[in-house]
Amino acid sequence: LSIAGKDAVIDEESKSIHVDDLAFRTDLTALELSAMELSEGATASVTVGESYDFGAGVQVKVTNEDESVTYSVKAGYQLPGENFNSWNKNDVSPDSIWGNANTILTTTEKKTSGSMIGAMIKTGSALTKIASGSLYTADFNPNGVGTLSMASSSTWPDGNELLDFGKPFAARPEYMEVKFSYEGKGDSCDIYILLENRTGNKNVNRKSTDVNTLVASAWFRSTKADNSGRENPDVVSVSEPDENGMRTLRLKLKYGEPLEGSPIEISSTFNTKLASSNKSAINNGLVQGAGDEPVTHIRVVFASSADGNHYKGSKGATLIVDEMRLIY
Repeated sequence: LSIAGKDAVIDEESKSIHVDDLAFRTDLTALELSAMELSEGATASVTVGESYDFGAGVQVKVTNEDESVTYSVKAGYQLPGENFNSWNKNDVSPDSIWGNANTILTTTEKKTSGSMIGAMIKTGSALTKIASGSLYTADFNPNGVGTLSMASSSTWPDGNELLDFGKPFAARPEYMEVKFSYEGKGDSCDIYILLENRTGNKNVNRKSTDVNTLVASAWFRSTKADNSGRENPDVVSVSEPDENGMRTLRLKLKYGEPLEGSPIEISSTFNTKLASSNKSAINNGLVQGAGDEPVTHIRVVFASSADGNHYKGSKGATLIVDEMRLIY
């Protein structure tokens, strides 16, 4: 089977068929079923040459003389720069998608090891405060807050209010995979993905009437790379290290209310009231959705210190990430 000219991956065990590599921001609501081969005598509930909403997913029933099987068929795309191979100095390209806080302290930089090119994200200190390393789909300090002000935990009790999180996105992945390693020195890292539905666009110009709704989430928080640090219900698997010392983490997105025990419960994700009274503070707060809302934005975060937005962490904690992939 192929969709929009792209061959699909067929998983007989899960009865899923997916295309993961369409062009970024392709309209997924009307994609042509380009080709389909069936065993002799079988029929399907879809027709080659017709268009379907493969972004939301289509249930395709295949029937022969003896039985019928239903497959879930979906399509989507990757984020640009998701393999972290392209850099402009210490910034992942394209910087229209990926951001960091390197303007304050270089805590994210290119990492080359063997056959790997990835991102090394390291916790440091600046102006006597802990500064978590970070890489995210966000714009850091778009309001141009001064460095001394940013370092004040009384002015900025939650450093996330200095960021405008999320980038336009309209696909509905089932899983996120990423290669990573972590040396926490007693700290915990964060790796997570949130899908949002917004009535506005950027949070930096968010109106009081705008609502940001959580559509889906998956979150990994651990002191150890082997996931032995805490229960993470969104984790499907963590592999053994490869030749570059990197494990492959697979997270399953939960549409609607997060799974009980997900680290999102102890994050500031649902803080819709600002912790800072500074006029430059940015409201990134979400309200819980049902999971069937259209996706308008994506938030992906890699942080070497999970509580770094509160200036807490261990200096030298190091998270390395490579080859993030969305699976539909």
